[in-house]
Amino acid sequence: MRKSNLTLLAFFRSMTKREFSRAAKLSLGGSELSDNLVSLLFALFDRAGDGRLSHDEFFAVLRNRLRRQISRSLRRSGWGAFRQCLREQIRRAADSQIRMDV
Repeated sequence: MRKSNLTLLAFFRSMTKREFSRAAKLSLGGSELSDNLVSLLFALFDRAGDGRLSHDEFFAVLRNRLRRQISRSLRRSGWGAFRQCLREQIRRAADSQIRMDV
């Protein structure tokens, strides 16, 4: 069995911090995550608070992150982005004009 398959199989059940560290090490080509980073990841991902990271908990956070990223990129494009940019430029021009008048 290849290492990546072992890592993938590990996510089909909940994992402890130690198991997560081992799976991450295999996925990262031998690089280890620090204990502090693993604790931080568990604090973010372990929504049940049971000290185990389930497949659903892990991917729920990743999906949420992806949604936020897509939403953010949509706001930066199109007509809405143009209007926002125009408003900012008008405000800046007005602010600089007020400073010049004073």
